[in-house]
Amino acid sequence: MRSRNPWPCRPSLPPVGRLAGELTTSFKDRPEGVRVKHWAHGNSVKMYDKVGNILRVETTIARTNDFKVLRLPHDNPEGVLAWRPMRKGVADLHRRAEVSQRSNERYLESSLPWMTSPPARACSTRWLALS
Repeated sequence: MRSRNPWPCRPSLPPVGRLAGELTTSFKDRPEGVRVKHWAHGNSVKMYDKVGNILRVETTIARTNDFKVLRLPHDNPEGVLAWRPMRKGVADLHRRAEVSQRSNERYLESSLPWMTSPPARACSTRWLALS
């Protein structure tokens, strides 16, 4: 027997941030627990509920160009500090960790009010985020 989605979708909430494109959400109920995944542009935030008593959130950044890092130009060490596209290599790993941690914290803070309330309805939707 499949359980009901413990994390209801709230498509009536307005999109936040500068995302322009499609935001997709999926819900999977597996024997080891539940997974809710939101992704856009190849980047994702996932929440796992392992056997109903361990909650884990992770952010995966696959397309780093969607994020910025404060750094010098790579070809001019004497240049000016500016917000530049994040690189995939280890050079910007500190910023990727910071962005991922803040994403996890914001996701948990925004999820807390409805995670503690009874389930509303199952979720498998696609939204179009507006800038």
